[in-house]
Amino acid sequence: MLKRSQLGMTLIELMVALLISLVVTGVVIQIFISNRITFQLQDSLAKVQESGRLSVQYLAREIREAGSGLEFAIGAVPTACVVDKDVCDGALVSALSGKVATAADPAILGSDIITIGRGDGCDAQLEGVYKPNTANFKASKYCDSMTQGSILMLVDFENAVIFSVNNNPTSNNITVNHAGPENVVSNKLGGVVFNEGARVVGFSNMSYFVRDTGVADSTGTNIRALSMRNNLAANPAASVVDLVDGIEDMRVYYGIPVGTELDYRRANELASDDWAEVRAVKIDLLVVSDSEAPGADEQAVTFDGSLVAADNRFRQVYSTVAAVRNRID
Repeated sequence: MLKRSQLGMTLIELMVALLISLVVTGVVIQIFISNRITFQLQDSLAKVQESGRLSVQYLAREIREAGSGLEFAIGAVPTACVVDKDVCDGALVSALSGKVATAADPAILGSDIITIGRGDGCDAQLEGVYKPNTANFKASKYCDSMTQGSILMLVDFENAVIFSVNNNPTSNNITVNHAGPENVVSNKLGGVVFNEGARVVGFSNMSYFVRDTGVADSTGTNIRALSMRNNLAANPAASVVDLVDGIEDMRVYYGIPVGTELDYRRANELASDDWAEVRAVKIDLLVVSDSEAPGADEQAVTFDGSLVAADNRFRQVYSTVAAVRNRID
């Protein structure tokens, strides 16, 4: 009887096949790892770029509007301020102010806080002649700023009075009631007389800063954000809103004319009289990714003249210069 030959793989063939499989598998794994690293880097870079561009564009727009709607010839301090709140120091009619954050501020210690003031766009006027020591006046139109507890200013070319609204005017009855501290009649708008056509001005007064949100990112690090606080809210501390995550630090420099050029200084380098001379503002933002990025440990990022310690998160510095209401003369 003839024996049948049995077909199959030899040991050498099997070893060659296994070797080829290992090589192919290694190549696939290497491609996967390379693609994953590239994706992580691009994702971190995209988030940082988005946060940086959005932040500088937003701040530049706000800075350009600083002081708009507050044009009147009464100097930096209103004629009278009869509102019974801690805002009667003329700050409401200041376009720009700033400070370097201390431990008492909501911002990151040592970072900068910039405060931008302007009118709220209400173009209402006084109807008729305002009589001194009265408790109300009629306005030509209704504005959103005419709400109970809000702060308004009545202003003409001679006088300006800041006061608090103590009623709820409506579009059907635009009568604004007001009173001085403790409702003393003699304090009502300081006894100032306004002629017909005086403007009714509402205020916007916002501070921008970087704060710790208290929320951790994927690396376990607390997320910082560019934040905004409404200084005219009933409770300013409760009005803080986080605008853009990933902003690690901020520096603000204010341009003061010196000869034919602008000299940029931080808030703590300005005298009280310098603020009215600010023509432009330079913002530097340190933006960081919310996850580790390959190669980030080798980054050498300098911010405010110092090298930032690497921690495997991708960082980038974004800067912008904005003219205050487009004025650089």
